[in-house]
Amino acid sequence: MRTVVKIGGLVTAAACLGLAAAIANAAAPAGKGLVETAQAEPMPPGFQVVNTETQGPVFGDPQGKSMYIWRSVPLRQGKVGEDPNKPSCNNEKLTMSDGQYSIYGPALLPEVEKRPTCTQVWPPVLAAADAKPVGKWTIVTRNDGTKQWAYDNYALYTSILDKAPGDVNGGKRATPPRQVNVGEPAREAIAPAPAVPPGFDVTVTATGRLVSTDKGFTVYTYDKDSATKSNCTDACAETWKPVVAPAFAQAQAGWTTIERAPGVKQWVFRGKPLYTYALDRDIRGLDGQDIPGWHATYTQFSPKYPAEFTQRDTLAGQVLADKNGKTIYVYWCYEDALDQIACDHPDAPQAYRIAICGAGDADRCAKTWPMVRAADNAVSTSRVWGIAYVNAKTGKWAKQGEADAARVWTYRGRPIYTYNGEKAGEVLGDEFGEHDQNRNTFRAFYTMSLGRFY
Repeated sequence: MRTVVKIGGLVTAAACLGLAAAIANAAAPAGKGLVETAQAEPMPPGFQVVNTETQGPVFGDPQGKSMYIWRSVPLRQGKVGEDPNKPSCNNEKLTMSDGQYSIYGPALLPEVEKRPTCTQVWPPVLAAADAKPVGKWTIVTRNDGTKQWAYDNYALYTSILDKAPGDVNGGKRATPPRQVNVGEPAREAIAPAPAVPPGFDVTVTATGRLVSTDKGFTVYTYDKDSATKSNCTDACAETWKPVVAPAFAQAQAGWTTIERAPGVKQWVFRGKPLYTYALDRDIRGLDGQDIPGWHATYTQFSPKYPAEFTQRDTLAGQVLADKNGKTIYVYWCYEDALDQIACDHPDAPQAYRIAICGAGDADRCAKTWPMVRAADNAVSTSRVWGIAYVNAKTGKWAKQGEADAARVWTYRGRPIYTYNGEKAGEVLGDEFGEHDQNRNTFRAFYTMSLGRFY
């Protein structure tokens, strides 16, 4: 059975803009209280902008559920996903892997008798018969003749993993130009453009929504500055390059300018002049944060990790660790079928995870890659970090008191793990898996990660 959402009619431009502008008054996500604002954009009636804890503002359906697109990506043997104006996620129940992802041929999928269809996992956002296109929002025709909303010509879906407004458990935020590895069939939450001046960009990181220049250079603030004056001059300004604003730059919400010299303006965000760091080694690097008094700039921060966790420096970078200093890992999995349904949460088949962490032996898997247990008095303070009962052997949801039921921490609705093949402070289990670490793998939770989404 499919769950669908029907939206119809057309609202006035003023009402559309009002809906998008309402982001400024949305509830603040956990994480130092900052909320990212978004550019106003016309929307179909009922659609809304919803603040999320890790992805910033995203577009939601009338119930506030995040909406996703599924852009096609190349695989080893072909491609998967959807092309513009061609929805392919349907109500067909697939029973065989497609063999496009790997060097292996097609094979029977695990738990095939219980396997849902694509539309049961990704309900399409259907349009009413009288619905009209609005701006970037268009209407496409599905294989069964029904009408479906699309954004930038890509068909829209919601995720059954999202339980409340603000959840983005189905995928990451779409950030053009798309940065995706070959074979990573990520669904992407659609979102309005961030309300930043021309010349700036905002990127999802493990820490929060990082502000950079449109060339990818992280922007920083200085403790000794004020909203009206920069105290970084002379030699300081050689290392910390002021972000120069054009002569015609206009103030907007959160953004102003100061005059560094006659005719030379510098951008100011939330009362702090902005700089780039000449010694940053990477695009969107964070080396400048190691300098006392200097801070990378975020539109909003991700929620604080659980109190019993720590951040730990390793030779591979700074990672999130459990109370014993062991690196925390997330598990990443997509089935090698045309619908590319995720297999990394307890509702999904666990055969893939048990294959790589225990060579098919569930007991061995549970010992080698144990789930991170939550303390008896532990509580979750955000939606992205949760506590749930999971069967430590099967990996399926469990109830308190059941055999092998463990009270464990979850991230985005999925259990997290440690690796018994390493000591505290090591990251030997990172990318432990198969197929270039894109389809079935464990990934270390780097707290300063820019290239990964968890």
